[in-house]
Parts: sequence; structure tokens; C-alpha cells
Amino acid sequence: MLLLASLACAQAPAEGVATSAAAPVVGQPAATQPATACDASLSPQVLVYDTGSCPGVMPKAPSCMAKVAACSGVTASSLGPRGTLAAAATSNASGALAIGCTNADVGPSPGFALFAQSPGGYVSGVHLGDTAVPSLVGFVATQSGVNGRPPSDLVFFDGNGAQKASVSEGTAFVGPAAVEVATVVSGTLMLQQYSFDGKPRGAPQTVGPAAGSVVLDGATDSVGHTLVIWGSYGDASTTARWFAPDGTAESAAFQLDGAASTIGKSQALPGGGIAIGRTAGARWQSVITAGSTIPAPAPAWLAAQDSSFTIVRSGRAMAFGNQIVAPDGTACGTLDFQNAALLGIGQDGTAMATVDGASVLVYPKLLQ
Repeated sequence: MLLLASLACAQAPAEGVATSAAAPVVGQPAATQPATACDASLSPQVLVYDTGSCPGVMPKAPSCMAKVAACSGVTASSLGPRGTLAAAATSNASGALAIGCTNADVGPSPGFALFAQSPGGYVSGVHLGDTAVPSLVGFVATQSGVNGRPPSDLVFFDGNGAQKASVSEGTAFVGPAAVEVATVVSGTLMLQQYSFDGKPRGAPQTVGPAAGSVVLDGATDSVGHTLVIWGSYGDASTTARWFAPDGTAESAAFQLDGAASTIGKSQALPGGGIAIGRTAGARWQSVITAGSTIPAPAPAWLAAQDSSFTIVRSGRAMAFGNQIVAPDGTACGTLDFQNAALLGIGQDGTAMATVDGASVLVYPKLLQ
């Protein structure tokens, strides 16, 4: 089993996040953006609404943008719609983009491709894989065959698209300084740390027994502590264990409430700790600090959210789609992309949206 990240889609205004009192930001200087990533012939179409409750968090309106021809778009035919649509996008710390296209009809989707910055915009590069997660210096992608044959590989890329290494099968947790890869070997769940260029660090660590059909997830928090969550399909509870930034165990295994079949995508919280995800009931049911074996109920504002999030503004806020929220749940404001659907916000704060599904509008470092 190989798992990296879910496709990020545009989100409607989130329940429990008040935005009615927000007002557009007007009369302020435009946000400074890197000149090389922008197309001077294009006019940004983003409105920024600021509630005034989070001083310095909401960005100023962008002064520039770029447009990337990422997917083919969709055409009608006698056999139905044909072509590909932009489904997700992200960026790494240096501003390189990974844009994912999906088929409008049947058949394998093209997956993610790299787009590197160049004067006046971005240029297309290598195909990354079925999924792509940004790292500090590049991307970690999955590449697989048809119907899981051959098994998926984890592939490490630098920011220019050069493949540095690959690892057979595993679930990758990309952190601020390393990548942890969990793999089941002969009934035992193992964890191996890698550098961003795919070089192993230290010895493999034993996580715990893992029999049958294993359900596996977890996350690495913002300071490098990794929580591995696993169980066997059909089990009434799940097991978790913490690993330190150096890759060694920092807790014994402990139990989490909830059946193994409901293990969802967990995510790092601003400032450290993990929000534990579930696929049944509330999306976010609990949170846990690094090294602790006792989760706490998710705060009401987080439990009310039903989507994934991105840490933005150097950890001072979280983006739930176009809703910007402080780490304590205070509603900071919204971004209005003017009829464009938000595809994702990257590691460097770059926001990407699409109107027609073929081209992607890029706002470099908007939420850095």
C-alpha cells in the first residue's frame, strides 16, 4: 500500500467560520510578488476580505499573476466528454509547481507534472507521478502501474525535476527536514527515515505488529515529530506511535478510539502536534501533541470543518480552501478568486486556481 496525499479541491465557505463581517481590502499597496514568476500582461483577479480580527495575517491584493497551460481541457464527442481537467495543485518551498490533471472520461489520469519558474511565468517539466507532495527542496511522488501492477514506487525529485532516488512501496510522511516511509515487512510495520534526495538515514525502526489488511496513515508535525497510525481492517480500535525528528521511537505504541477502517488523513498543526483525521463522523475528531499518548478532543471550531487545510503565513494561519483561520479558530478572512475554483495552496504560499480546467492561474507566494 502506498499513500501520500489527497487531491486538494476548492472549498466552499466552511461551516462555523464567520465571514459576513469581512470587508474587501481597498486602498492598500499591492502585495510584492517575485517578478520572474509573473506575466506582466495579466491582471490579477483576486479580492481579499479581511475581518480585522487577525492583524497582519490577511495578505494584500496580489499585484501579479501567471497563467499555466497545464491540462488539455474537455471537448464534447459522440462518445461523451474527452480530455483532462486540472484537479489539484501545490508548490514547494522554492516555488516550483506540481499540477495534477484528471481524465474527464475513463482510463488512467495523467497525474502530476512539474512546472518550474522562468522569466514571465512557468515552463513545463517532467511528469512526477500519480500524486506529488512538496518537500523543502523538491517533491516526493508516487508512480504506479495499472491496477497496482507493478507496485507503486516512491520517487524523490529535486526542484528542477531531476529524479534523485526511488523506494519500492511505502507510506510517506514528508516533514520539515526528512521523509519517513512506513512499510509492512513480514507482518511487522517498519519505519525508515530518508533525506529529501532519497538517501536512507539511520537504521529501520520497528513500529509494531501489522497483520492482515493493514490500514495506515499518520503525519509528521511542523517540528519533525512523526505519528504513525495503523490497524487491521475489521479491528475495533487503532494503534499509534510517535517517532522523534531523528527517526527513533519516542513513545510506546498506544491505542486510539475508532475502528481501523475509519483511519483518515491526519495533518500537522501550526506550532506542532497533529490533527487526527477520520473518515466516519467528524472529519477532525481529536488532536495530539508530540510524544503524548492521550489525544484531546478537537476544539469545536476544528471539529466543525469538513476539509483538509494548509498551514500558511509562516504558521500564523490555516487555509481551509479560501477561508483563512487563525490557529485558535478566529476567522481572519477569505480570498475570492472571481469565478475561479481554488486548486490548492502550496508550501511557499502560492495559490493556484482554474476557470476552465485547462489553464491554471498562479498567484506566487500570496500566503507566504
